[in-house]
Amino acid sequence: MKNYALSDGIISLTQTSNISSILISNTNEYQSIDKMVNLEKINFTKLEISEKGYYFAFAIPSRNDFVNREIKVSCIFEDTKIIFIDETNFIEQKVEKMMASKKVYKSLFLFMVGFLVELISEEFEYLETFEKRLAVIEEEALNEVLENAQKKIISIRKKLIEIGDYYEQLEDIALKLKDNNIAIKNPNTQHIDFFIEKLKRLNNHCDSIREYGNQVRELYQTQVDIRLNKVMKLLTAITTICLPLTIVSSWYGMNFINMPEIKWEYGYFVVIPVTVIVIIVLFVIFKKNKYF
Repeated sequence: MKNYALSDGIISLTQTSNISSILISNTNEYQSIDKMVNLEKINFTKLEISEKGYYFAFAIPSRNDFVNREIKVSCIFEDTKIIFIDETNFIEQKVEKMMASKKVYKSLFLFMVGFLVELISEEFEYLETFEKRLAVIEEEALNEVLENAQKKIISIRKKLIEIGDYYEQLEDIALKLKDNNIAIKNPNTQHIDFFIEKLKRLNNHCDSIREYGNQVRELYQTQVDIRLNKVMKLLTAITTICLPLTIVSSWYGMNFINMPEIKWEYGYFVVIPVTVIVIIVLFVIFKKNKYF
């Protein structure tokens, strides 16, 4: 359990509960609040407002593509204290970063808004990683390196949808905070407006990357179709080249008694070169027309 104090707008680590305090705990250390005990019940990011204060639930998407588990955090914000319940050290890292920045937060409410801004402080850089990965897949598709490309694209799209939902949930929280802030006759909403504007830009950027992902997927499908067409063209050419052999074998396989070539002593030696010549001519024609 860690205690932080907000003194003269500056965050500092403390051992005692001050007038404006920020507490980071886990479920075992803070069992007295039933609503916050079971973090596993948190399925999405939301805000509930009551007479006692604000209740936040955060379901933050994991940064690991191969781990679907979210970082789940609860928070209660009352008049003089903010209590975070976190089983990881995620919140502690964020608060420590805010403390290191030496920014001034004139109230716990502004600290909470600052914390929300901190949650998305590195999101543009994170989204850029998806754009770069899609660019690599696009380059590989153009070079006909198609192994696992479809799987990679689907994985990226699923993650971007999850992140986009998270941004929308954060925006819903921000709008509720703004409405409540106006309702209590506090016109100072510029920090919330900044947060909302940044979320909108993140959402737009996320949508543009998802659209880019769709384009890469279409390019991948086009390359697969081109490869399939090449295979079909090659098979068609081979079948056509071998067709004279099939015709000859079928024709002379009828074994009619009055077929003169059957008893001709040079028939075998004539059929072979004629067949080979036809195959060579067809091969040259197909090669010249770039069928393979």
